[in-house]
Amino acid sequence: MKCVKKMMCLCLILAMVAVLSACSKAEKTDTPAKDNEGDHQQVEQQDDKQEEKDDQQEEEKEPEVVEETYDLGGRVIRFVTQNLNEDNPFHEEAPQNEDTENRQKIHKQVEEKYNVKIEYVAYQKPEEERAEEIMTSVLAGEPIADIARISSYYVSQLAAGDFLEPIDAYLDDIQLPDFSLQVGAFKGKHFGFDTAFMGGDQGLFFNKRLVEEAGLENPTAVHKRGEWTFDTFMEYARELKQVLPEDIHPISMDPAYFGLFIVGANGGSILDPDTNEVAFTRPESIEAIEYLQKFYQEGLVMPVPTDAEGEKSYWSGPRDAFKQGQSVFTHGHIWEAAYGYNNDLEDEWGYVPFPYGPNVKSDFSNYHTAVFDSGAKVILKGSKDPEMVLRIWHDLMWLDHYPTLDEAKEEFALNNESIFPEEESIEAMNWARERAYIERITMFRTADTSAYSFYGKSIRGIAEEGLSVRSTLESIASEVESVVKQATGEQ
Repeated sequence: MKCVKKMMCLCLILAMVAVLSACSKAEKTDTPAKDNEGDHQQVEQQDDKQEEKDDQQEEEKEPEVVEETYDLGGRVIRFVTQNLNEDNPFHEEAPQNEDTENRQKIHKQVEEKYNVKIEYVAYQKPEEERAEEIMTSVLAGEPIADIARISSYYVSQLAAGDFLEPIDAYLDDIQLPDFSLQVGAFKGKHFGFDTAFMGGDQGLFFNKRLVEEAGLENPTAVHKRGEWTFDTFMEYARELKQVLPEDIHPISMDPAYFGLFIVGANGGSILDPDTNEVAFTRPESIEAIEYLQKFYQEGLVMPVPTDAEGEKSYWSGPRDAFKQGQSVFTHGHIWEAAYGYNNDLEDEWGYVPFPYGPNVKSDFSNYHTAVFDSGAKVILKGSKDPEMVLRIWHDLMWLDHYPTLDEAKEEFALNNESIFPEEESIEAMNWARERAYIERITMFRTADTSAYSFYGKSIRGIAEEGLSVRSTLESIASEVESVVKQATGEQ
């Protein structure tokens, strides 16, 4: 019995030893598992570092982007202009400032990039004969320059006569700002460009003191709410007439000039911007001129004063009346405010766009501010390798920085901060400027007359003499069309 008990004790002892041995092995097995995990992490970190190093080496191995250069063999590229001191950065009368120094630097870089010599030359003819100067040289097979700065008045005439090189075929590879192209547009093609945020700086200026004395809201604030409509402006003028002294008028204007802008403000145009066909007989244009006539019918417009020769002073008369506080509103450009109203008007003034007519869409997408003249840069027919000429001039304008529309607008606003009395007026001007379009009625001339002379005379008769709007405008349509066709060589 004692042996059995001894055997059982021995078995229990052996079993306990086996259990303890198993636990010990388990503990030894757990410890290396933790060490392996650390090893894996270390290997992964090393792999990541190696991948980063490989990526850096690949980036370092990538070739640097080298700007493409061209060798035109030292060719002379000529640019003709009426303003050498503005266009030639090396001209003795060019402004001595940082901008001129930057332009000089770019000029040299472009000459080196293309292996060319850029020269600036002056027109030999006066303003009214410059289109003829270009045409004569092209017909002779010796264009006066490769590229020319010319008034946009002449783009249609020169393009229609095949004296300019269209640039559309190059615009896929040579990027030009959209806002720069409209100045050179003609019948669906582009023949030139400008470097500025184009035109559209016209609008209405108003006397703040007289508005406040009349107890009326600032018109710029009304526009900011999107409520500066035909009806609002008309009612505004009526209230001014009721409360102001008889010798102060709600508005002073040249009806022909006002008539250039009010049509676009109702979503119309005087000539079709794509075809140059008469558009002033269309319903939206008729409606705008009828609105203009109503101001005269209700006695809201100051009569145009006469000059020393007894002629009506349509240009200076309305502006002088505004400067002298004889009218609350007048129409004009930025430069008129800069050189006139800031110097000669004792009261503060404000700016508001032309009111929007009933034909204007709710998003203002068809509201237009007319532009009549701008400096277009065009390539003359016969210029050797016009694509390279365009590339060169693109780089002269935008080599250091390509402007976006927002940047162009911002630059415009900064340039005019010293002119405008408040931020709201600058914002209103930018709003109108974004909606600028080329109104071509003033651009077509013959040796004897111009398309605008027919239009302007008719608008004055409608306003001041009460002539029928529709019949008067319809009566001049064929004459205007004839001038356009003569000017563009189609007749």
